[in-house]
Amino acid sequence: MIRTAVALCLMFTPANAADGWTAIDAATVRAPDGRLMRIAGIDAPGAPPLAQCPAEAFTAASARSYLSGALISARKVVAIDQGKDEEGRATAIIQIDGRDLAELMLKAKLARPLLPGMRAWWC
Repeated sequence: MIRTAVALCLMFTPANAADGWTAIDAATVRAPDGRLMRIAGIDAPGAPPLAQCPAEAFTAASARSYLSGALISARKVVAIDQGKDEEGRATAIIQIDGRDLAELMLKAKLARPLLPGMRAWWC
């Protein structure tokens, strides 16, 4: 119960980087100019109401917190446009201080490689 409460607090706490980058969820960022971008190449867990179980909701909160921390501590954030995904959302390779954010999230086990047409099972 406490884990769920902590997860919900993390999911709804604003996370703003010093230069205006914001973590929206576990796989979406808002650029300083207001554009929303999905992180290319990853499938991240869904937050409620998309989460299929408490474990997915908790992992989504952890992933968003990780993303927020990375943005806040970054000296330089670069977005390389990758067009639109299957759902029409803008996607980008996001680099933080020269490192690929998707790779960092995959290493931390907070995301999985994106497989077109499939959603990862987090439960």
